[in-house]
Amino acid sequence: MTLKCPACKSQDIRRSHWRRGDPPLRMVLFTAYRCRECHQRFFRLSSAPIIGTSVVLLFFGAIALGWAFGNAFLATEPEAEPTATPATAAAAVMESSVTPAPAATDPWVALAEQGDAKAQFQLGMAYRGGDAARRDYALSYQWLEKAARQGFAEAEYVLGYMHLAGDGVLQSFPAAFQWFERAAQKNHADAQYNLGRMYRRGYGVPVSNAKAYMWFNLAAAQGHERARDARDTVLPLMNAEEVRSAQRAAEEWRPEPVNR
Repeated sequence: MTLKCPACKSQDIRRSHWRRGDPPLRMVLFTAYRCRECHQRFFRLSSAPIIGTSVVLLFFGAIALGWAFGNAFLATEPEAEPTATPATAAAAVMESSVTPAPAATDPWVALAEQGDAKAQFQLGMAYRGGDAARRDYALSYQWLEKAARQGFAEAEYVLGYMHLAGDGVLQSFPAAFQWFERAAQKNHADAQYNLGRMYRRGYGVPVSNAKAYMWFNLAAAQGHERARDARDTVLPLMNAEEVRSAQRAAEEWRPEPVNR
């Protein structure tokens, strides 16, 4: 079964490291992944713990069954077990599914409130993915925008993706183009690739194979495989002069300073 990102459906997935705030039970039963395209972090149930748990449950189930049959001959009347009402069951599920917001004493929260762009980005992604906070797209966008306004390329890229996909915000190709362009100018390969796609398809801008080729070429120079394939696909649609002009533009292009 092919693993896909639940947010953008990309198959470009990598294993993610466990974090200090991850619940212990999740670390035992699940495997963490992160999407290379939209940076969404998500979890999938691991097969090994399921098999081990099933064996243990079968073992104890057999013991419990034998104990129950033995008691049936000795007990005159079994005790009635309390039954949860639908209301109490729903309340229990809601309570267990709520993750608290990050504490104001957490160092990275304090740094974000002091204006640290990287901490603002991390806080925005935490609210977006629910890793260390409750999922809240409005708060996520606020913190990501704060980081992006300071020129933090990763935040600019994520805002571009959110507007492109309409994920947590209203879909807006012009807004997506604006944020992708800001990150692409800082040599962010994924942003350059997506900017090329927007020029190729005319999303928020007029179609331009030459500009699409230039951005695909810049991303491919950083080892971006999908950008390389996209560049080779758009190449036959251009004449020789357009190709020379696009290649010259890529050679003369220089990135802006990056705020990391």
